[in-house]
Amino acid sequence: MAAKERRCGRPKTNGQPCRAILHGEMYRACCLHQTAEDLAFAEGYRLASATARAAVERERQGWITEGRRAELRDQADAARQAEELARFRTHTEDGEQIVTCGRYTYTWAGPGSLAVGDRVTLPANYVNRSPFEGTVTALGSSYRGALSRVVRRLPAAAMA
Repeated sequence: MAAKERRCGRPKTNGQPCRAILHGEMYRACCLHQTAEDLAFAEGYRLASATARAAVERERQGWITEGRRAELRDQADAARQAEELARFRTHTEDGEQIVTCGRYTYTWAGPGSLAVGDRVTLPANYVNRSPFEGTVTALGSSYRGALSRVVRRLPAAAMA
């Protein structure tokens, strides 16, 4: 359904209402019947519309910029993950198995392979002055520094 046409309606010299069609919300009267107040209203309407359009455009540009930032973050994350995956290894160059126990990575050269959940004895370090027990939490690592060796595998706990 089409919008109803707005007409000037101001009285003509003969007393009849003006039938001129008003094009746009900013006009309150046709150009023949406009007063200074009507012109000021139209100018204010144009200014407010321009201000609103500028605000919408700024917001639009902000969303575009944020979208580009998010896209760049996603690309950087993907590159970082690909690099991490490329560095990930499960065995050393010597063929020793690489395992992670908690936050630290070790090698295992003993008989058989270790599995996640295996209990092992880990070597002494600057925090623990003697060998201590640990649990294998992951197989492999992307850590490239020097690795200590797991001392031995502990026997599985007897099932009660």
